[in-house]
Amino acid sequence: MIENFHPNDLVAHPLNAVIYSEQLPSEFVESVRTHGVFPDHPIGYVLTEQGRQIVSGHRRWSAAKLVGLDDIPCVRLTEIENSEIDIRERVILSNRQRVKTNAELALEATELMQIEQQRTAAQRGREQPKAASVETPRDRAKSRTRVAEALGVSASTAGRLARVGQRLEELTEAGKTEEAEQLKEVVNQSVRTGFHQATGHTKSAGPGTSKQNKLDSAGSVARNWNADWEKFVRDIVRFFGARLEHNRTSEAQRSERRASHILNELDTAVRGWKE
Repeated sequence: MIENFHPNDLVAHPLNAVIYSEQLPSEFVESVRTHGVFPDHPIGYVLTEQGRQIVSGHRRWSAAKLVGLDDIPCVRLTEIENSEIDIRERVILSNRQRVKTNAELALEATELMQIEQQRTAAQRGREQPKAASVETPRDRAKSRTRVAEALGVSASTAGRLARVGQRLEELTEAGKTEEAEQLKEVVNQSVRTGFHQATGHTKSAGPGTSKQNKLDSAGSVARNWNADWEKFVRDIVRFFGARLEHNRTSEAQRSERRASHILNELDTAVRGWKE
């Protein structure tokens, strides 16, 4: 059932701020200013100790507050109200159509992997109480596959994203904000590179040196490649030059033998004619 509430009557779910940027596209804000929040896209919420906590529609709610709307259409999601796991999952899945950075996808993947692990542990705890905390490689593979389907990526990419997201959470909890932001920049450019940095396969450069290190590394690779290529070309030229010279020599020797044979035959023929 659709209800109308003032934006101040709702509160954001904390997971939304952890994963997603608070920046709102200007055209999105102007659409809400002009048309309001459409009733066929209400804000989904659950009742908690904090009040009416938003599960879906955080951006619409933020835009409504920004432009000063007096009321917005909302719907209570009673079917998930008693499950914190389902609520956390819905917060992420309700943003499926949103354009996201790789860093946001990484944080989504980490959260979804945790949700899958908690569900697996709860199910195993019901079936085998003593094995509730044991996660098998098969469990991890299934979780990775489900997360990949939810995010629309391959299972291997989902695994890399989840590892990057885990590292981002570790850096944030440790107060290493600059390192976290630097890792976000890297993974936004390349998931694979971000994964290598998150797992320690590459050294994390400081904010002031990362760009120069990349340039130095690229220059070194280019110089080595050019040197190797020039050596390769020289070797190829020498090889084919030698083959060509050999062929020329062989052909000359064959021509000389043929000429000598012809001269011998002519000489024999002339002597026979004279006789």
